[in-house]
Amino acid sequence: MQLAAVFMMFACAMLLMSACGKPAPVVAPLEVPQDAPQVSGSGGIYKVGAPYTVAGRRYTPRVQPNYRAEGLASWYGPKFHGKPTANGEIFDQYALTAAHKTLPLPSKVRVTNLDNGRQLVVRVNDRGPFVGDRIIDLSRRSAQLLGVEKAGVAPVRLELLDSGPHLLTEPLQQEQVAQERVTPVRAGNVYVQVGAFRLPDNAQRLAWKLSRFGDPSIQVSRNHRWHRVRFGPFASALEADTFVQRLERAGYLPNVVVQIR
Repeated sequence: MQLAAVFMMFACAMLLMSACGKPAPVVAPLEVPQDAPQVSGSGGIYKVGAPYTVAGRRYTPRVQPNYRAEGLASWYGPKFHGKPTANGEIFDQYALTAAHKTLPLPSKVRVTNLDNGRQLVVRVNDRGPFVGDRIIDLSRRSAQLLGVEKAGVAPVRLELLDSGPHLLTEPLQQEQVAQERVTPVRAGNVYVQVGAFRLPDNAQRLAWKLSRFGDPSIQVSRNHRWHRVRFGPFASALEADTFVQRLERAGYLPNVVVQIR
């Protein structure tokens, strides 16, 4: 009788514990702690933003159609989970989001890990990273899917797919990653673009003004609609970024671009 009573008490206790326990968020295969803050709803706004300065360096957010860049990706997670991002959305380390220094918020960006070829589309809704030559800060989940979490940083290629207030109505993705083998960015196809014009005369005028910085070239698009004023090619994205800083100090708003061949 005594043994049966003890067994019954143990069984009841287990039933009570399972009934009272909080269910873990469903984000397979990532193991999410049960006490993690629950994030829901957008609550954000569309913004480009005013120029700002961090650690002595000035950044100018702007609309950047055809944006492409190559550099280092890092990631952020638990410390910021559940806190507001730069555009007012709540940061969810388990969603496919990221931070960028100058793109409009929100924007949709394809990120390619150049070490393993994995690709992932993320929603940019925050500002950063402000360390070294890093060009994007991934959410923890995004970093895991791209194979960046364990290494901490990885070389990536960014391609802007979309931006604008209409993205605010799209739910934050928490699943699906497209893995494709791609050709890594090679030295010799990284450029700094300062302007793109329909009229060749406008491109020529800008190139003449920029001649004091080096020898800019005018590259015509395949459909002959755009005349792009560019410097390069550069040996690396880091070298291009250093040149970008020089142009920004002179009042220009250049972009690092990767010419796909």
